[in-house]
Amino acid sequence: MIRPCTRADIAPAFDIICQVREEFRQKGINQWQDGYPALSDLEKDLSRGYAYIIEQAQQPVGYFALCFCDDPFYTAIYNGAWLCSGPYGVVHRLAVLPSMRRKGLATAVLEYAEQEARKQGMRSIRVDTHEQNLPTRTLLQKSGFTPCGTIFVRKHGKRSAFEKLV
Repeated sequence: MIRPCTRADIAPAFDIICQVREEFRQKGINQWQDGYPALSDLEKDLSRGYAYIIEQAQQPVGYFALCFCDDPFYTAIYNGAWLCSGPYGVVHRLAVLPSMRRKGLATAVLEYAEQEARKQGMRSIRVDTHEQNLPTRTLLQKSGFTPCGTIFVRKHGKRSAFEKLV
């Protein structure tokens, strides 16, 4: 089940982020290794209405942010182009407990984002991930997302950018 995050969900959501961060570190993926996302990022997501929890058996097993606003880091794209201009939704900070992988939860998040984007009158959904994060890159392509090029985000560096028309 996917639902909006509450204040009580922030600590468990951050724990999920930390577990995924550690998994990335162990696999040599240089994503989220610089302290991002921080607890304050999740709190900002919550205050803006972007924060969502993935639940199973009434327990948080995943977290993501979904917003329907222009992302300044998506303005410039290199070595490619976005599929469309116009309004789009963005999925950020998608994290699923390592013990809950391969159960379709991340796919459900992407489908949920698509449905919400249609309701909001968006033309597409955009997502970025670290170029070393092959599982997420594979998931995105299996879910119908097209690799569009490279973007640069804050101090976190280069990211592979994907988009799906809705």
